[in-house]
Amino acid sequence: MLRIFGLDRIPAALPGIPGADAPPPEIAENLIRRDRVRRQLAASGYAEAIHFAFLDPARDAAFPSLRPEALPIRLANPISEQLSVLRRSLVPSLVETARFNQRRGLPAVRAFEIANVFYQRPEGGIPDQPEHVGLLCGGRLGTPWEREVELDLFDLKGVIEALAGRYLSRTQVYRAEAKAHFVDKMLGNFSHIGLIHLMFPLAAIIDVRRHPLGCGFSCFKQLFARGHGYTYDLSDLGRYYRDYAELMEHVDAVLPQRLHRVYYEQLVADPPEGGEIRGVAGVIAGP
Repeated sequence: MLRIFGLDRIPAALPGIPGADAPPPEIAENLIRRDRVRRQLAASGYAEAIHFAFLDPARDAAFPSLRPEALPIRLANPISEQLSVLRRSLVPSLVETARFNQRRGLPAVRAFEIANVFYQRPEGGIPDQPEHVGLLCGGRLGTPWEREVELDLFDLKGVIEALAGRYLSRTQVYRAEAKAHFVDKMLGNFSHIGLIHLMFPLAAIIDVRRHPLGCGFSCFKQLFARGHGYTYDLSDLGRYYRDYAELMEHVDAVLPQRLHRVYYEQLVADPPEGGEIRGVAGVIAGP
């Protein structure tokens, strides 16, 4: 075929498939955000690890999950008994990878993984699948004729601070006037509260909650410039709000009193000197 058609007439890239080359905008934004985190972690000297989503039940039980009340989900047709439950944490596989490499003489391990974990819903059905970022480091860096460094918790802290620094540098354009406070109210921020808490432990995180009907109608009638495809279908909107409320319950459980929750209806009905306004101002001002 090459001889008949001609090698020089064959394009260097495969032809595009309509509808498959560009994901929906909201998915594309998540991919861009994930790629930025991945690049920053790689620049910090961490190697990306990719593991099966399946685990040995014993390894799953050996490490705590962020949702200990969620029981492991057992597969109906597992590859083997050692891979028979869906992971509830990225830690077991990262630890096993570190052990594997250190048994083979690697003096230090710095690895990360960005992947989904799986939590069983109380009512059954499709499990929750939040995306987590796992970091692991340990061992000694350097050589005997150079200064050797023992990796510890402060190295992980440095990686988180580097992520925070990247965020601040990218948002500098919105902080040109050097005001005392900077407000980031992007709609998807709630899904990254854990990472935001690590990067900015002193930041005020305010959860402004509106009644599901008011919130849903406000989103449904809005034509967004890009992204937020879930707002154009009422069923998707309902599921999205439910997922948001469940995630906030989880944050309240693992980070008690970290969020300051304000109810929209009370906020707009409150006069400027009312308690809701004063509460928000107090949180922003800090102790």
